[in-house]
Amino acid sequence: GCEQAQGVLGGVSFVCAHHQCSECDRKASAVGGMLFRCESCPRTFCEDCLPVEATVVGASPRLEARDVPLFAQACYIHCGERCAKFMRTHFP
Repeated sequence: GCEQAQGVLGGVSFVCAHHQCSECDRKASAVGGMLFRCESCPRTFCEDCLPVEATVVGASPRLEARDVPLFAQACYIHCGERCAKFMRTHFP
């Protein structure tokens, strides 16, 4: 889960990329409660920054099997054609 993707490394603190918008750095609580997490890359978006080409996936059995939970304030997407193609190719 996300607890392994946060902490301090080399004196710099970091958090899992799926907990704030990749464009504006706002967290779910600052954007109306919903973040759109790409299923295949570490990018995450608020509704204001969501790419036009993004497609909604909903749940992700692949990530859930790795103990990455889908919270009520999140939805999985493919943020662009490159990510959608990656998922079609590697996880049909």
